[in-house]
Amino acid sequence: MPFDNGFGIPAPPFDTYYGATVSNIATAILFTITTFWVVFGLLDYRRTKSPVMLILAMSGFLCDFIEPYLDVMGGCLWATSPDLTLFTILGRPMSLFSLSAWAGFGASMTCIPFLMIRKVIQERKPTSWLWLTFIIAGLVDVGFEEIMLNMHGLYVYYGNQPLILLNKFPWYYTTLNGGGLFLAAALAYRYRTQLPGWKSLLILLLVPMCEGANYGFTAMPAWIVVNGQYGWLTTQAGGLLTVLLCFAVMAGTFQLVLQRNPLALKASSTLQEDISVPLAREV
Repeated sequence: MPFDNGFGIPAPPFDTYYGATVSNIATAILFTITTFWVVFGLLDYRRTKSPVMLILAMSGFLCDFIEPYLDVMGGCLWATSPDLTLFTILGRPMSLFSLSAWAGFGASMTCIPFLMIRKVIQERKPTSWLWLTFIIAGLVDVGFEEIMLNMHGLYVYYGNQPLILLNKFPWYYTTLNGGGLFLAAALAYRYRTQLPGWKSLLILLLVPMCEGANYGFTAMPAWIVVNGQYGWLTTQAGGLLTVLLCFAVMAGTFQLVLQRNPLALKASSTLQEDISVPLAREV
């Protein structure tokens, strides 16, 4: 693993091959996914008169502007052509593909939790449904990224990455990505009545802020080992600690934002057992 002599951290593989054809195909697919959620959000807006779902569907692309920070610390590099670079931050070029990746992934990973949160709260379903949503979303992320990482010419992870359990994808990223977007969906639901009309546009900023905040709170153990030369046990421990911190963020999201007891996995009928009653009575 080559190290940068000046900074003492793994050197980014800037010579990574850029696959124009595969990038264009992936970009088209991801923007199609984004369009699906935007249309779904429009239909939801017509039915509920609330624009929150629609704004969530359009907000994922803004995470691309915090992506360079995640890439430098987390050992990720997006392959791109100099002619197709949209912007460069911290020396990292972002392309139309990276923008589409966050647009499609962000829309999916905020809209699905929002729908589940709404169902769980309004129909008083057990908290286990929320945990299951978070876990399934993580598994979907694994499949999503393993496919893209094996499409030569899109992006790579480098450095001393922990928790590579299948082929190329470090699994701790599932909780990092999903945790921040789930938090954004939870806050959007919690404050939806305070964000009518044009105020709902504030959700455009909420999504990248939550994603960046989750990374800032939980990613450091994994990023320390990514950027060092540690043994196998220490490397995996760093990844696992980040995963545990992400689950702590989720528990806090359920408790503080959604007023759900994260340990009460079954539906209950009394206020003492289920602290979600105040929100469950909302229409």
